[in-house]
Amino acid sequence: MRGPAGHRPGGETIFRVYMCREASGEGRIDRHRMINTVLARELENGVHALALHASALGNPGSAQ
Repeated sequence: MRGPAGHRPGGETIFRVYMCREASGEGRIDRHRMINTVLARELENGVHALALHASALGNPGSAQ
């Protein structure tokens, strides 16, 4: 993956994650925690940027 200006090959990584699931009562923070759990091994090695877009179906205002 090619990074932004100043990016070092072999350096930190950039993630952009989109998650949309059926509403089951969890809030935005809970959805972000689910993503962090799935990415735990990748996150251990350092992250340059992590953008999370987590929404629940049927709840269009939750897309953050």
